[in-house]
Amino acid sequence: MTQPELSSPEGEFYCAECKAVWYRKAWHTDDRKYEELSKNPDLARTCPACHKSAMDLPEGIVTLSALEALPKERKEEILSLIRNMGERSAKRDPMDRIIRITDKGGEVVVYTTENQLAAALGSEIKRAFGGDLNIDFGHRDNEIARVVWVAK
Repeated sequence: MTQPELSSPEGEFYCAECKAVWYRKAWHTDDRKYEELSKNPDLARTCPACHKSAMDLPEGIVTLSALEALPKERKEEILSLIRNMGERSAKRDPMDRIIRITDKGGEVVVYTTENQLAAALGSEIKRAFGGDLNIDFGHRDNEIARVVWVAK
């Protein structure tokens, strides 16, 4: 699939992978519009978020460490918070989503399509569970947000 002509305001497209639709110069979640557009396979495009996911190009990396010091239930609460925030974010803006979550036992790494989501995840985890938080928007690597939260 090719990318839409994003400079064309009258163009309308859909992403067959996530069902996002492009119209009015932005990607939206709109089931009715998707049903209408998806009848024409020529309008199928890969949205930027699906492209980032497929190419493994996150804009945000959230590392949660020292999780082995927490009770198992607390770690599950943190993972639940992350999943819920990711779902809410994707409903609000289909380009703002979690690519994947890697659980390494004492460390969890969350990869996001947008750097703002990574920062929001870190801030919400710190607010809800305490610990130490560091957010760095790297200028050398295309504004990737590197968020590190350490449990206490």
